[in-house]
Amino acid sequence: MSFGPSRFVSREGTVARDDEGNPTDNETQVDPLEVVHIIPHSLTRLNASNKLDTSKATALAILNMFDNGAAYLIEGVDIDRPRNAITLTCPIYYSFRGVLPATRTLYLTELRTIDPPLPRLLAIYNAIRHIILYLSGAGEYIDEILEDLDGQIVREDGCTKLDLLVKLKL
Repeated sequence: MSFGPSRFVSREGTVARDDEGNPTDNETQVDPLEVVHIIPHSLTRLNASNKLDTSKATALAILNMFDNGAAYLIEGVDIDRPRNAITLTCPIYYSFRGVLPATRTLYLTELRTIDPPLPRLLAIYNAIRHIILYLSGAGEYIDEILEDLDGQIVREDGCTKLDLLVKLKL
């Protein structure tokens, strides 16, 4: 699944226009947007002693295990740089933070006035998500459901998860 340019509204004189220059009106539906950190902001928040907690320092060390030097990319104020953020419509946001794997195509602005998300950070986020899914056992369960969906399998023994198949199809 991919998503195209969002419908940001800006004012040019008295006519509101979207990011493609098309005029909008009061009836134009504008999807709410969420800006989210790829690597959570709380990971670098200092405690009352102005130091990282042991658990946070350990988490940053684990990030470096996924990609050597990755923790350096989000040190201090760098955690809030656009390279560690992504702007998504609300439905896509919930998919991004959700459980099911999803593929998205990210589009850059023509003028490149905002840095795109850093592929290294997205790759780390994706790797962590996969590890959590498969270590928890949820990954195998999701794979089974998706295989059933792909094959449209209805089992003779009556154990087909029809409710999940219908929900996923919708």
